[in-house]
Amino acid sequence: MNLWYEFPALMVGFDIESTGLDTEVDEPISYGFAAYENGELVSEEEFFALPSVAIHPAAEKVHGWSRSKLEELHVAGEAHSAVAGVARAAQRLRAFHAQGAHFIGAYPEYDFRMTTSLLRR
Repeated sequence: MNLWYEFPALMVGFDIESTGLDTEVDEPISYGFAAYENGELVSEEEFFALPSVAIHPAAEKVHGWSRSKLEELHVAGEAHSAVAGVARAAQRLRAFHAQGAHFIGAYPEYDFRMTTSLLRR
């Protein structure tokens, strides 16, 4: 049996880790992108942000990122501020969208909601 599937030419995996689950209060602490053109991985990017709110203990258990680890990255220039991180993520999302990307992820609705909520604040 032959099965034929048509996939979008550009698919982008988008994922975040966050300080908690409340999209109106919590913030992303990491952003990840993986772009595939015609099924081939063409770029990967991950970056971190030091949040302006506390990281909930349950969230830290899930992703393993503590405030002190993120502060170390920030001091070393390896993590953005919360505002700079979300601005960079928004720029990447806009650029991929302009190229006609289809976004995929484990729970993209949540990831987009968390990201856009921080952009509005």
